[in-house]
Amino acid sequence: MIRPIALATAALAAAAAADDWQVSLLLDPAPDQRHLERARQRVMIYDGLDARLMQQAMDEQFERIEHMMLVRVRHVAPDGEVAVEDDGCD
Repeated sequence: MIRPIALATAALAAAAAADDWQVSLLLDPAPDQRHLERARQRVMIYDGLDARLMQQAMDEQFERIEHMMLVRVRHVAPDGEVAVEDDGCD
């Protein structure tokens, strides 16, 4: 029997793993990704990332901003409450 807590933990782990590739691509893109952005004018859509990561990307990857689209950015308040930015993208 699978316990609900195990399912919740697995779901959280899966969500974190899904974000990992986005974070890696955002903050440390492979040379192939940078080539696609420059040569083919590709835009990568980053969905549901933390606002602090977005700010870090703006500070560290400024030359790539035109190739980024950040949607449903999550803002975490000091009390831990999470607000998702309504950017109008569905």
